[in-house]
Amino acid sequence: MKRLFCFSLLILIFVGDMGLGALRSEAWNVPDGLQSYRVIRVVDGDTIELEKLGKARYIGINTPETKHPSKGVEYFGPEAYEANRRLVAGKRVRIGFDAGKQDRYGRYLVYAYTGSTFVNAYLVEAGYAQVMTVPPNVQYADLFVQLQREARANGRGLWGARPLDSGKSIYWGSVNSNKFHWPSCEWARKIREEHRVVFKTRQEALDKGYTPCKVCKP
Repeated sequence: MKRLFCFSLLILIFVGDMGLGALRSEAWNVPDGLQSYRVIRVVDGDTIELEKLGKARYIGINTPETKHPSKGVEYFGPEAYEANRRLVAGKRVRIGFDAGKQDRYGRYLVYAYTGSTFVNAYLVEAGYAQVMTVPPNVQYADLFVQLQREARANGRGLWGARPLDSGKSIYWGSVNSNKFHWPSCEWARKIREEHRVVFKTRQEALDKGYTPCKVCKP
């Protein structure tokens, strides 16, 4: 009897731990009747290209830039892009619309679902995106605000303490410059391979006399 009790207690603890790590957006009740489209390209953290539809931007959220002509690569932009890519690249996603169907650039404004995951909500809840409400598309505005509060309270993603040295990052510099960059930075991509200097940590780059790029802000 004692062994049975201990086994039952272990099950309860295990299930409880699973619940603590679960995100609401990953077990979403997806609306019926939505059309599905194949994702042929992930542009950045909040924009994709859909087969037969074209470019589509997620409603209600904004992720840090990775390809902006003036802002360059922003902090946590590469991570947001990678999260979006993992979720939807090459997959068929179900698409929902709100009151306004397209923006001034001709992009479709969408709510996207892959499996049981509500993509827009996930990116906010996991800390890859911030809320950006643009009327009249406000169907999930209150939800997104609540998920952002939770992400901030739990220090998820871009709301976490920005580390001086994660121990896992790789930065690029050049023998011809005193700047260091994220590898995805437009200036990093211009460095010829024979001139490239690789730093395993941010602190290593600083110790070698390099300064952070003002474009990608590593």
